[in-house]
Amino acid sequence: MLLFFLVLPARADEPTFGTTKSVEQAEKPVTHLAATLGGTLTSGNTESLVVNGGITASHHWLRNELGLAAGLNEGVGAVDANADGYLAGAERCFGVGPCAKTAERLSAEVRYDRFLTEHASIYVLVGALHDPFVGFAHREHGQLGYAYTLLDTKADRLRAELGADLANEQYVVGVAPSWTHLLAAQVGVQYTHTFNDAVAFGDALTAYEPVLTQPEGQDFALYLTDVRLTNEASITARAGESLGIRLTDSLAWRNEPIAAPAGVAGTRAALDNTVSITLVASLL
Repeated sequence: MLLFFLVLPARADEPTFGTTKSVEQAEKPVTHLAATLGGTLTSGNTESLVVNGGITASHHWLRNELGLAAGLNEGVGAVDANADGYLAGAERCFGVGPCAKTAERLSAEVRYDRFLTEHASIYVLVGALHDPFVGFAHREHGQLGYAYTLLDTKADRLRAELGADLANEQYVVGVAPSWTHLLAAQVGVQYTHTFNDAVAFGDALTAYEPVLTQPEGQDFALYLTDVRLTNEASITARAGESLGIRLTDSLAWRNEPIAAPAGVAGTRAALDNTVSITLVASLL
């Protein structure tokens, strides 16, 4: 088994949306760019490959901030079709045939913040997601909201935001209904704590509550039971001026998971959990 990390030049303190600490600090344009790529390769008695990575970028000028975030999580592997604990030649896939998909998630989001005061901003964002294992063939959304920094000290930063989100969800083949349009409210809280120059902790919690939904073939109607929660917690430890390591735990929970395709027994899991360890290189 080989565990590998490929890291593009990046800052150890990767930028996130809405991070301008004050209007005055942003009067001189500032740009940040960070990217990571990691994964696991297993060969021999088993065969699997998992690759995950992402890119974040932000540009600050005057009272404005433009941000970009994109990520991927791709996995393939051989399947022991007869469950006998042995990969026969016909079951192997590396170099001989297509591997079975075990993970497939692509996401991207662009956000613009206009700062009204040192701590408050209005924002607009658009994003897209592809995650067939969750049930999304593709999902597009746009959001308008208000963000406010509640705490901003040398060691701690706490920021909250409230937005209205309009989304188009297209589901994988076999799911009925095949699509849903929805209008939702989103509440988010982001917290960071810097222990010292070498170690920092971050957490982002988001609650997403659809209010009006329009499934395929129906009109918009009030619908309040499809609650969705996400949380991403991370610890970053720097091993010098240019290198660091990050441990991240990402959770996504949905009260009403997307239905399984017609004729397939069982239901999708309500909770998805991804744990990753990534090396980070600092460019500046």
